Formats: sequence, C-alpha cells, structure tokens
Amino acid sequence: MSDTAMACELPSRDSVTALILGAGRGERFGNRPKAMLELGGRTLLERAINLVRPYAGQIIAGLPEELIDEARKLSDTADVRFVPGGKTRQETVSKLASLSQSDFVILHEVARPFATPELIERLLESVRTCGAVTCAVPIPVRDGLAVRDGDVLSEPLDRERVVAIQVPQAFRRDWLVEASCRAATEGWFEPSTTFLLQRCGRVVKLVDGDPDNVKLTWPSDWDAAVQRERGSPPAGPLQQGNV
Repeated sequence: MSDTAMACELPSRDSVTALILGAGRGERFGNRPKAMLELGGRTLLERAINLVRPYAGQIIAGLPEELIDEARKLSDTADVRFVPGGKTRQETVSKLASLSQSDFVILHEVARPFATPELIERLLESVRTCGAVTCAVPIPVRDGLAVRDGDVLSEPLDRERVVAIQVPQAFRRDWLVEASCRAATEGWFEPSTTFLLQRCGRVVKLVDGDPDNVKLTWPSDWDAAVQRERGSPPAGPLQQGNV
C-alpha cells in the first residue's frame, strides 16, 4: 500500500471485493484472450490481482472457462475465486457482483496492466461518500466534436468537457447489483458499467485517471506495452480503449 493510503481513510479490506474482468475473447486483439499473456514476467491476470490485493479482502475473477484450471496453477492466485465469465462484459460484471457480500467493489480488468495503486486509492477515498466513482482523463482534441446520425450531423459535443472513462472503478455493491438486475430485467445494454449506474439514477463521480493507464485493445497495443515494460519508448502511442 502506498504512503498516500496511510494519510487517508480507506474502506477496510474486509468491506471491499475486487472484481477482475478477464473473460473477453480478444476479438479486436487478434482473437487472443488476454488474461494469461505474460508481460514483464507475470501474466496480466497476476498483475491485476497483485494491484488490488492490498485493498480487497475478497477477489473474484471472471475468465474464459478453459483458462480457469491454468489460472489456479499460478503462484499468486491461491486466494482468488475464479468463475466462468458471461457472454458479454455486462453479464460478467453482473455475475461477479452477485457473488460478493461486501459493502464496496473495485472493478478492474486484466487489459489495463499499467494501473497504479494511486488510482485504486483515489477511488476508495471517494466511494464511501459518493457510492459510484470512476477514473477519467481529459481527451486533448484539436478539431470540433459532434455526434452523427448515419451520414448526417446530429449534435455538437463540447470538447472542453469530453473525457475518457477508465477502469478501475469503484461502487457500492448494492448499487451495482441493483443496476445489473434492472439491466437484465429491462433489457438494458451499456458499453460501460458507469452508465448502467447512471441509468438507475445514480450520480457517478469522476476522479483523476492516468493517461498511462491504457487499455490493451489491438495487437499493436501489445507491442507497445512490451517495449514500455522494457523501458523503451513505444514505436506508437497506446490507445485509450472502451470500458
């Protein structure tokens, strides 16, 4: 745990469950599931587990079913509960949340290997009072932004207000379970868990994210991540991915 945690009041470990998303099939990543890929001598799964372990008394990871036995053999996973993920990210989040009994959950994903303890601590500092919080970073944009409707201009976006939503995120567990149940009942689908909470009328607080907390989405991202881990400047910038 970083020095920052010593100076602020974080929820107790026993009141926090970490939910780790690693069940994706990596369609945009060359059809390679990411959880068991090694970066810097550790799998992406291990990196995610080691990040959240100091803050969470329970860790639940959603993986492709065929990778669960392999994951259990890793040295850093003895305290982790592995379950098969759902067909979609939203289904996996719902499944993992239903297995937790804690007050709060940290939502993290194996595809973000450069997340830091400082991000986790910012989230946990806020979740006690706001109930739903996500990391976010401003998007530097030169051009005007707009929403389109097919090939027709629909409405403008204020580029000064646009941000990239990042994982990790933190929520009150009961709020997340409520949102997941309503989504299943009413047929909601949202690309980000934060928007499910918002759709239930919850206010989602933004805390400072980290531009280096990139998501491995395309094959070129992996090459850049390997170079970065070796201390070499990436050949091209890693891209912010969807959450």
